[in-house]
Amino acid sequence: GNPVPNAPILFELTMGDGNFSGGNHRYLSRSDARGIAESRLTLGTKPGFYAVAARIKDSQSEPVEFRILCKG
Repeated sequence: GNPVPNAPILFELTMGDGNFSGGNHRYLSRSDARGIAESRLTLGTKPGFYAVAARIKDSQSEPVEFRILCKG
């Protein structure tokens, strides 16, 4: 409910063996004018849960986490 436009957003894969662009477990994006940031995650080959945490880079705020269930 409190969008932050043009902020550096760090996405981190915290569970699972997938990767973001470039094969990394971390991806730095920037929020748009509406405060929305996005990234592309490629899931690994193993079924199970994957977790991604997102937060404003260098912020002391708690990250937002979401989980994905891959059923293989």
